[in-house]
Amino acid sequence: MTASWFLVRTRTRMEFKARDSLLEREFTVYLPLMARDARTGRAGMEPMFPGYIPVMLQLGIDDTHKIKKAPGCVDLVRFGETLAQFPPQCIENLMLEADSLAIARNYKQGDEIRVRSGPFHDLRGTMEGLSGKDRADCLLEMLGGLTRVRLQLSVLEPM
Repeated sequence: MTASWFLVRTRTRMEFKARDSLLEREFTVYLPLMARDARTGRAGMEPMFPGYIPVMLQLGIDDTHKIKKAPGCVDLVRFGETLAQFPPQCIENLMLEADSLAIARNYKQGDEIRVRSGPFHDLRGTMEGLSGKDRADCLLEMLGGLTRVRLQLSVLEPM
């Protein structure tokens, strides 16, 4: 049987402890995080789904009783006798989004960059700014001067 994503209900504000407990028990978990609301005055990251953690399980193979006994965890979420599955496409999209946001946070205006693939391969330039969540405006050194181009963040690397 193939592995699927299911939801674990955590104790109040114990998502990080639950994640660590499940990882210690060798479960695959993904705790999506988001930046705290700036209006609260508290910097940092918080769980995107407070009180829940997606966990990958192979039913019939993984011991789901370990989840209930893990510190910070309450139990798997159920609808009657059916375990609540988390759509796999949602997990993939969350992971991709988190990756692109993490990449974007690595650059700021004025950073020296190099293009590592594509038609501008190995050209050097300067980061001008972000354009959307996965693109950047850059000034590349080409044709005897600087030319503004918009590139995918994934093809850039810092110098």
